[in-house]
Amino acid sequence: QFTTDTFLSSPQSSELTITASSSTFLNLTVTLPQNFSRGQTGSEFVNVNTGSSTTLTGQYSWQENGLTENTSYYYKVRYKNVNGIWTDYSELKYKYTLCDIPKNVNVIILSTETVQLSVSSFTNDTLGNSGYEWDCIFDSGGGSSSTQRIFIASGLIPNSTYQYRIRYRNADGEVTSY
Repeated sequence: QFTTDTFLSSPQSSELTITASSSTFLNLTVTLPQNFSRGQTGSEFVNVNTGSSTTLTGQYSWQENGLTENTSYYYKVRYKNVNGIWTDYSELKYKYTLCDIPKNVNVIILSTETVQLSVSSFTNDTLGNSGYEWDCIFDSGGGSSSTQRIFIASGLIPNSTYQYRIRYRNADGEVTSY
């Protein structure tokens, strides 16, 4: 009489969830495999961009830090069964990190009816859905723009107060706070 353990199925890329939690962190979670609580089962996450990997025993979530803002990171994952035998890797999945909060906003008054607003650029600001979202809170002709680092608001009423705000949008379309 003898006993043996079966292999695990490889994880699918749809079972790997990657969420952006900041401009320098990504959270990765893979669906728990069958009988995950037996022995020394585990997972291995691989950052394909850097080639680095993290091997976990009894854990199926991981946070990678030290990343660059608005940059895509590709990952694959695999399971380890109770006998320490690894599955094949999942297909690749990627996610962009978030952008930092906008900084260095400048305002130049061009005329009685026109102002120019500008903000510092951010990493990879031309990729995917990346962009700048300007918003005129008290809009009497200021409008808004969601694509340019420099925004010219015209048609303003002379001797009036306007309040603007800006946020960045990463390549996945996720926005920062104002």
